[in-house]
Amino acid sequence: MDLIAHSAGGLVARYYIKYLGGAPKVHSLVTLGTPHHGTYTAALFPLHTVARQSLPNSDFIKELNAGPDTVLPIHYTCVYSKTDGVVVPSSSALLEGARNVEIPFLTHWGFLWDRHVYQVIREAVDHTAGAYPHYRQLTAASRRAKRKAKKRGP
Repeated sequence: MDLIAHSAGGLVARYYIKYLGGAPKVHSLVTLGTPHHGTYTAALFPLHTVARQSLPNSDFIKELNAGPDTVLPIHYTCVYSKTDGVVVPSSSALLEGARNVEIPFLTHWGFLWDRHVYQVIREAVDHTAGAYPHYRQLTAASRRAKRKAKKRGP
């Protein structure tokens, strides 16, 4: 099975793999804007359990990140953006041992409909794909498109 998760859903998926017996069932995990190491914006919602668990250095984040970040042979892909706005700092969306893919100029909700993100997901769950040949082209094309759009204005 392949899992694709957005935001805190990526933390839930990792917990399933690591502690609830999911490892033998999962082939690939793709996370989109997931605060793997916590996010400071969670402090804005102190009454919500998920937000408290998503704080950097929370007991949940510490437990989830104890030991190796990734459980092999699962293929991990973490899609992130430096302009996410919810995962702060953006480096919190990275996992050691994963394929970490930056898609420039995306907001947190932009992961859900961006065509470049879709292509990265397709490559990640394509069990016949080699070494993700289109990633560098996608990233460069995305940057060029965003620059053109900025120059044109609203």
